[in-house]
Amino acid sequence: MMIGKWIRSLLILSLPLLLLSLPPSSLQALSPGEEIPPQIFVGQKIPNCNLLDMEVALEHCATQLYTLLQDASKTVLIFYRGYWSSDCRRQFADLRARFSEFQEKGAQIVGVSVDDPLRVAEFGRSLEKEYLLQANRCAEGQLIKLPLHLVSDNTREATRKLGIGEEDPRLGLIARPTTILLDREGKIHWLYVGKSPNDHPSTDEILQRLT
Repeated sequence: MMIGKWIRSLLILSLPLLLLSLPPSSLQALSPGEEIPPQIFVGQKIPNCNLLDMEVALEHCATQLYTLLQDASKTVLIFYRGYWSSDCRRQFADLRARFSEFQEKGAQIVGVSVDDPLRVAEFGRSLEKEYLLQANRCAEGQLIKLPLHLVSDNTREATRKLGIGEEDPRLGLIARPTTILLDREGKIHWLYVGKSPNDHPSTDEILQRLT
């Protein structure tokens, strides 16, 4: 009995030393919503990645990010949480209302979410319909097409490569609100990674960065 008690006491005393000898990664795991340092920085080239284009979503056709960058001299790449987010809807509604100002600066807007491509397409149509109704420009039978470019990262490839993801307890890996200013070569000229769902730059601030 005395030997058994002695062994138990030795194990209890040794446990803290064992835990201290383990690497940090084995002692803690990322919690839902915990901040992950981004893998991208101003001045470097953004990693290329495959995205599903809402224009060809039904064919499940992937397009590369670098291909999208060739459509304008400047690209405002915006990762948003999803179609279900009221913060994202307000943000993109404002971007749509002032889209002509981006065009004057030679810039395009590309929105990316981990939503299913069909959800992305529906989000775009609803945004454009809302804009046309508010501007009294919605005619019966009119083709509703959002001029902002929305694409899907439903494989999470881009979110992981850029290191801008966070784990949501219900939705899995989603992107934190992130705004990146790029040129045609993919060089990052400005970067903003939000720390909360509504932490994103205003439209005014983005336009100022495009000077």
